[in-house]
Amino acid sequence: MCVHRKPARLAQQAATAAMPAGACVRWRLLGKELLRYILVGGATTLFDFGLLNLVLLLFPSMPPVAVAFASGSSYGISLVIAYLWHRSWTFRAPIRGYAVVRRFVVLNLSTVVVNALVTLLLTTTLPAILPLSYILLSNVSKAGATLVSGILNFTGNRVWVFQSTAINA
Repeated sequence: MCVHRKPARLAQQAATAAMPAGACVRWRLLGKELLRYILVGGATTLFDFGLLNLVLLLFPSMPPVAVAFASGSSYGISLVIAYLWHRSWTFRAPIRGYAVVRRFVVLNLSTVVVNALVTLLLTTTLPAILPLSYILLSNVSKAGATLVSGILNFTGNRVWVFQSTAINA
C-alpha cells in the first residue's frame, strides 16, 4: 500500500503494511522510467522509419541490398539517438565510459535477433490460427515481436546497461 501523505493513524498502518517503506518510491521510479523508455523508444522508432522512408522517396528504385543497407543505417543512427536519450533522460545514468556503450550495443543487437526470431515464429504459426492478409499478418507479427523485444530491451537497459540504482534502493 503506497500512502503519499501520512497522518499519524495512516503512518501506523503504513508501518504494518506489506510493502516496505522504500518500495513505493521504487515502483514510482520504475513507472517513470518505463514511461520515458516508451517515449524515447517510440520517438526513435518513428525517426528510424521516417529516415528510411525519406531515403526510399529520394531513391525509389533502389535494389534490395541498398534498401537493407539504408534500413541498417537508419537503425544505427536511431540507436545512437536512443543511447543518448536513455543515458541522459530515461535512466539518468552518469557517463561511465565505453563499457556502457558496449553493453548498449550488445543488448540492442541481441534484441534485434530476438525480434527477428519472434517475427519469424509468429509469421509461420499465426496463419494456422488467424486467417489474416499477408500485410496484416506481417504487422501483427512485427507488433508482437516489438513487444517482446521491447520488454527485454527495457529490462536489459535498466538492469545491465545503465545499472539503475533504483532496483537496489
